[in-house]
Amino acid sequence: MARSIRTQLKRAALTGVGLAIAAGASLTSAAAAHADTTPGGCGGPAWESACVGVDAGGYVTADAYTNFNSVDPNCKVNVILWDYTTNQQVFTSTANCQTGSQHYSTSALGNPSQGHDYKTELRMYWTGGAAYDYQTSPDLVYGGGGSQPTPGVNITMDTSQASDLAGWASTEQSILQKWYGPTVNLVDGTDYQAPTSYRVIFDPTFNAPGDVAVTIWDGSTNNLTVKVNPDWVRQHPDDTGFLVHEQVHVIQDGSSLNSGWVEGSADWVRYYNYQPTTLARPDQNTPKAYLAGYSTTAYFLNFVATHYDANIVRELNDAGHDRTYTNDNDWWVQHTGKTAQQLWDSMYQ
Repeated sequence: MARSIRTQLKRAALTGVGLAIAAGASLTSAAAAHADTTPGGCGGPAWESACVGVDAGGYVTADAYTNFNSVDPNCKVNVILWDYTTNQQVFTSTANCQTGSQHYSTSALGNPSQGHDYKTELRMYWTGGAAYDYQTSPDLVYGGGGSQPTPGVNITMDTSQASDLAGWASTEQSILQKWYGPTVNLVDGTDYQAPTSYRVIFDPTFNAPGDVAVTIWDGSTNNLTVKVNPDWVRQHPDDTGFLVHEQVHVIQDGSSLNSGWVEGSADWVRYYNYQPTTLARPDQNTPKAYLAGYSTTAYFLNFVATHYDANIVRELNDAGHDRTYTNDNDWWVQHTGKTAQQLWDSMYQ
């Protein structure tokens, strides 16, 4: 279903950059910062998915989404929140199947147990009776080791204008959902709540030379849109990294930082976490080259994270969100003891 995009207040765009990414990339390095927590998310194809997450109040939530073209009159949908640690059903809800896009939820669990493994199950009783098909969410381990898990995310993949890409979009949706929690841990501290939903629209009118994808912030936290050039996907079907890059922009949610820091942070997640890559060291002599964005700034951020402050990307993006970033001198001296330019120069010493 096509959806309208409201006034664009900020845009973070991705133009053609070269590397393709294997869809089966490991989550190990990205999740390392919070290895004792499993963040949940959504499982199953877009037309029947089960999701588990944690809302802003710390409640565990169970949601399911369906989009049926037609249903049997006896069809039933059952949504269950499981506590796998005790093998008990915490909540369950039942509804009649309906055509079109539908959202089902159970009650929220307000007193989840530390370290317990929660999971949502969606059951479809197509013709009534006892037999059913099912989808399950990823695991959500609540606060294992004392950490608070990050919420899951609901991602809508709109391929109504590029129906040939529906299968590709469904596969990438699963990858993005798996990577959402680990990416929040990498770029979002405690200053704000990352969005819990966004949509990806494959738009054939977004096809100017160099167009790949753009994230649009319209001022509403959970109404963010990623617009994708369908022709790029058709020509580069192995490239999933550009969507991981855009998902970082979703999490940044309207950062006030210079675009160089915004794009560099997104490529840092892409090239140093999702797809560990040996990037070439940038040319030293470009003025303020640390603000060049994309892989150049990603290289700089990784250098700083390796040699000065391992949490620099998270701290930088928090400062961009709460608007406490001062300038390329004072803020960097406060966090590393050097200005951004001094840090850049130290890469070549």
